Amino acid sequence: MSVIDGSRPMGGDIWAHFADFLAELIARHAEELDIDSWPDPKKVIMLQELRDMYFRFIQLSLQARKDADAKLPLEIKADIWYSPYIQISGFEEKAS
Repeated sequence: MSVIDGSRPMGGDIWAHFADFLAELIARHAEELDIDSWPDPKKVIMLQELRDMYFRFIQLSLQARKDADAKLPLEIKADIWYSPYIQISGFEEKAS
């Protein structure tokens, strides 16, 4: 091992020692970490990507609804707003 001023190893040796330190730390605390119960990273990444696609879809859907609503004539908007049913959270509820 190369040494500068007798204190530190040079270059890549620093990273090798750091990797050894991390391996020892993980081995020492493996039972506490319970690594076997951690979720599969591939599944987590896939679920995050699906969630992001869903949110993008919802944003595009809302924007499309706003654009379509902007093109409606005022008379049709009035019929929609004053209908006997009010849409609340995806469920229709009779207005009283």
